[in-house]
Amino acid sequence: MRNSNSYSLLIILFLITLTACAPKGDKQKAEDEYQAIRLMESSSSIDELVSTGNRYFKAHRLDIAEEHYKKALEKEYELPQVHFNLGLIYDQTYRFTLAIREYSIAINQKEGYIKAHMNLGLVLAKTQDFEKGLKHIDWVLSQEPENLRALYNRALVLHKSHDAGATEAWKLYIDHARGQPAHIGNVNRAITYLRILESTKE
Repeated sequence: MRNSNSYSLLIILFLITLTACAPKGDKQKAEDEYQAIRLMESSSSIDELVSTGNRYFKAHRLDIAEEHYKKALEKEYELPQVHFNLGLIYDQTYRFTLAIREYSIAINQKEGYIKAHMNLGLVLAKTQDFEKGLKHIDWVLSQEPENLRALYNRALVLHKSHDAGATEAWKLYIDHARGQPAHIGNVNRAITYLRILESTKE
């Protein structure tokens, strides 16, 4: 595959050289250069497209990252990580229906995809589909009972849906996460949520 890509790249560079040497007007030369660049883009490998998409994603250039991920999927649809990343982009840009679609595809393509189940559960909750959202988070906990992020998110979804189980869910998360430096912020938020719930019972 690499030899084929290298051979294609050499052909493209050769064509660019011929184009540059030909006595044509500036407009035609610009058009030829544009077409050559488009040809180079189309010959990019899946790994290159995904890698470039990841770089732009980390740089918060989500529009460009989305474009590269889509090009990669045009070449190979069975890429669960790319579908997951697209789900993240759609989620962060409030395109929840598309995010649900991409997370679901990632789950179908990769068995036991914990992160995709977690994020799908959360985005379903954002669309007020608390029951379905909770099923995905509960599935994560069935695989990883000590997953602190899942315990927090479960309590949050129950809280947002005004479920009576929210109080115990917050207590469970606090018991597991207390003393964990990475969860100090969430523990403090959980304590605040718990106090709100307990104050409404008085």
